Amino acid sequence: LLGIYEKFTTMHTGRGCPFNCIYCSSPIEKRGTYRSRSVENVIQEIDHCVNTVGATFILFTDDTFTTNRKRVESICREVIKRKIKFKFCCETRVELVDEKLVRLMQKAGLVELQFGVESGSERIRKDIIHKNFSTYHLENAYKICRKLGIHSNAFIMMGFPTETKEDLLSTKRLCLKLPIDIIGFHFTTIMPGSVLYDMYLK
Repeated sequence: LLGIYEKFTTMHTGRGCPFNCIYCSSPIEKRGTYRSRSVENVIQEIDHCVNTVGATFILFTDDTFTTNRKRVESICREVIKRKIKFKFCCETRVELVDEKLVRLMQKAGLVELQFGVESGSERIRKDIIHKNFSTYHLENAYKICRKLGIHSNAFIMMGFPTETKEDLLSTKRLCLKLPIDIIGFHFTTIMPGSVLYDMYLK
């Protein structure tokens, strides 16, 4: 959304995800290994998009952009070192960011972070969909974004197995409590290749 009035492009720098959320059709155990492009390869494409094509905004479309923290830090430091000026947005998990990392990413051009929150019910997150992050990490990620002026986005899903009205109310309360800028509500879709799909077949 922030890139709507910018010269906008997308970039994929890594494939796969080392986590095992039951609704995902492409976890690491289904597709082999997490694969990422080298720092120099990514920097070359960023430089081309910005300084040759004229892009001013890049959406990184990796499933979990900060899976490899050291790699992200290296990318950001190279962007800063080479003075490549652009804004960017990416998606990751709340437990894979902290203030030090977000500050570095912001210095490199980060303006928005998108997180898969899915549910405000800890039972649903941990016992049902295997989204195993703590409430502390969840609250801290959005607190960091608000503190640093990073636009924040939350993806919410509804319709998980065993989900009750109280679970949905927990999600509502969480959304009203956290300092989130944009919330996307989505119905759970059963994707072939996911654990949820196998549950559905049984």
